[in-house]
Amino acid sequence: MTLYDFILKAIKAAFQFALNALSNQPKGILTMSLIIADDQQVGLSIAPKDKKGNAAKIDGIPVWESSDSAILEVTASAESLSATVVAVGPLGTAQISCRADADLGAGVVELIGTLDIEVIGGQATTLGIIAGSPVPQP
Repeated sequence: MTLYDFILKAIKAAFQFALNALSNQPKGILTMSLIIADDQQVGLSIAPKDKKGNAAKIDGIPVWESSDSAILEVTASAESLSATVVAVGPLGTAQISCRADADLGAGVVELIGTLDIEVIGGQATTLGIIAGSPVPQP
């Protein structure tokens, strides 16, 4: 992937984020995306907000999941308000989700945050020379 492709993908992701935020998605669902190399990890956290953008509380412990643990592993912190995602497998895309209960009483109002993460190849570390089959000289 060239630098141009990487920048273009980042711009598309930013526009998609804006579109998602303005669209008629089901209540409480917001999707974003990120690209990491196969030798990287990334810290994630949640920050619940009310409809006016103020900090809000959630009930219980949030639950973090990876849609494909062969590509990305997610490990929640002790309080589950943050997690670490590690690229572990083949190149590809997986989705990390976090579910939390917004109802501070006996009921449940589920909020879901998702993050699409694409795992790409890391920086080259070796340079191999590949030989073809020997042929007679002309």
